[in-house]
Amino acid sequence: MASLPASPFRFCFTLLAFALLASCELSRPHPVAEAGKPVFYTSFFQLPKHFDIARAYSSDEYQVLALVIEPPVEFHYLKRPFELSPLAARELPTFAYYDAAGRPLPGDPPADLVARAVLRVRLKTNLFYGEHPAFVRTADGRARFASLSDRDLDGAKRPLDLPAAATRPAVAADFVYQWKRLAHPLFESPLASTLADVVEGFTACREVIQAAVDGERARRKTQGGALYDRAKDEREHPLLIDLEKIPFSGVRVLSEFEFEIVLVKKYPQLLQWMTLPFFGPVPAEVERFYAQGALSRKDISLDRWPVGTGPYRLVRAERNRQIAMEKNAHYVHGTYPTEGAPGDRGAGLLADAGKALPFIDRVVLCYEKESLPRWNKFLQGWYDASGITEDSFDAVIKPGRGKPELGGEPAAKGMSLLLEPDSSVHYWSFNMRDPVVGGLDEKRKKLRRAIAIAFDVEEYLQIFLNGRGVPAMSPLVPGVPGYEEGDVNPMVYRPGPKGAQRRSLDEAKALLAEAGYPGGVGPEGPLVLSFDGANAGQTGFQSEMNWMTKQMAKLGIQLRFRNTTYRQFREKMEKGTSQFFSWGWNADYPDAENLFFLLYGPNAMAGGGGENAANYESAAFDRGFEKMRVMTDGPERRAVIADLVRIAWEDGPWIWGFHPVTYALVQPWLSNIKPASFINSGRKYQRLEPALREAKRHEWNRPALWPLLLGLAALLGGGLWVWRRRRADAAWRAKGNARA
Repeated sequence: MASLPASPFRFCFTLLAFALLASCELSRPHPVAEAGKPVFYTSFFQLPKHFDIARAYSSDEYQVLALVIEPPVEFHYLKRPFELSPLAARELPTFAYYDAAGRPLPGDPPADLVARAVLRVRLKTNLFYGEHPAFVRTADGRARFASLSDRDLDGAKRPLDLPAAATRPAVAADFVYQWKRLAHPLFESPLASTLADVVEGFTACREVIQAAVDGERARRKTQGGALYDRAKDEREHPLLIDLEKIPFSGVRVLSEFEFEIVLVKKYPQLLQWMTLPFFGPVPAEVERFYAQGALSRKDISLDRWPVGTGPYRLVRAERNRQIAMEKNAHYVHGTYPTEGAPGDRGAGLLADAGKALPFIDRVVLCYEKESLPRWNKFLQGWYDASGITEDSFDAVIKPGRGKPELGGEPAAKGMSLLLEPDSSVHYWSFNMRDPVVGGLDEKRKKLRRAIAIAFDVEEYLQIFLNGRGVPAMSPLVPGVPGYEEGDVNPMVYRPGPKGAQRRSLDEAKALLAEAGYPGGVGPEGPLVLSFDGANAGQTGFQSEMNWMTKQMAKLGIQLRFRNTTYRQFREKMEKGTSQFFSWGWNADYPDAENLFFLLYGPNAMAGGGGENAANYESAAFDRGFEKMRVMTDGPERRAVIADLVRIAWEDGPWIWGFHPVTYALVQPWLSNIKPASFINSGRKYQRLEPALREAKRHEWNRPALWPLLLGLAALLGGGLWVWRRRRADAAWRAKGNARA
């Protein structure tokens, strides 16, 4: 048996030192090597579905893509209302208009005079892609990694695992190539129908690509014979059409750094669309690189590994572990804004004016399945920004005068609360084709108005969203030109000394009686309405059903629920057989057109597949919408918008619902924060102080010493007992030997 150390005290204190060190490092969820470095940490729930910019169209995808991909324009980070600024473009592109004879039309001509609109985009000449193997060339100029085998990719999980990578500048041909990808029928781009309506030659380009696809598929089927499996073949050998050879009359290269887009009608909103990643560049050689079977079999594709000229490049994307982006070493053209909105300078938001972007070297999103661990890690300083969990809301947020204030542990630690109305509207809607609640006659208008008054949206927000929302007065969301702060729907609210007040229940009951349902009873008996939802099997929805039942019961109306699966619900909506339901919309860009089209008659969901879920049809509204959508923003357009709001108020196809408000917390070491739901690339403007963060982490994560001390005492006591026992045994043996 090995002997104990000469001193049990020395042994125990050595153990204590190791235990203290281990307790500090085991609690750190991030690599020690990143301590003290400008690395931003946040979390994600699931890996985004698409990173191919022809397909991606959700906020979780955009939080990555907006840092990797640069379209021609963006929204100014600081200015409000939102204002367009050049991004990949050298200056903000402007439209040139022509009449049917090809003569230029000066200024901002009426839409009915415009037969052709041309948008010319001049690109910056210093847009460099993040390094990627697709750009590596051999000495004779050929692509080095154009013929990869399975053996070449042994052990590779991402394109950056190949032995070399390079860069090159983005050119006009890359942007035009992506426009052709938007027309590609196999990509099923969500923007295809919009672009086909306004861009010259879009449909023709799509048809040529489809013909090429059909031809290639026929060739492969002939080669494969009777047992040919197309799905398997195209999965293992991606179908690649040479888009460089496909003609597209409406989008064409003018020079190395200049291209133009030709529209068949006036459509100013195209510039707003062009803030989205859809319109970034895709080099042809990148798509050819990813079309290799060896890469496809490893699930290494453009849909997982985007390539762009943005401030970051994607270096890690693991489903249940981590998404990571690191600074694009060749990003040289981005600078922090030099002007902003009133109050920005005083708030310190212009301290970095004119400085090179980005300030953060690496952005890391860690997978978190549960909200509680995510919240606790934020409180410990391991995440730099966070939402607020529902369970923690009341302990953290306290009502203030005018707006909520931060309290509890986050306030004590110097964290900041940011409030930002979302660019979305959530509403309850009537099917305007339903014989009971639909139609534009006065009786049905009064029925819908009575229900809208009785539906206490303010109460809903308090019960179900902890007050994190503001009542909507129309489809327009805050920040959109035409949205007026303080506008009140006079059909549901009336002015009062303390601001707008919801009209009384007595007024609602009187309207219901005028509609032919006094006390909720009509000629055929009690009025029973059906709520259609996609909440089958969702027990958490029961409380909302109870609340809606209570709202209807105020008027004596009975409400029954027809909850189904989402697929069944969607079928019902597309057939127009629903009666009363809830819906929502997140605006793509800050313009009234992207919200009012939810009420545009030709955009009806039933029979047409559009986003007008209410199937609302009003000749007056449709005429105003068609006029407004092709107008440039200004006083005349604002007047048309106000008229559209008034028509919608009077007809009441919706219970106008609410705009959610995002409550976000940021750590004291993070600055240059100005949240905006239309700006997905905000991370490139933000700055953090790693030294302050590390100091706060040490302060907030001091190890609890009492368990260690208790263990030390037990260990010391045991050690002393063993030491004394062994000394006694040694003395006894020594005594026995002496006798012998």
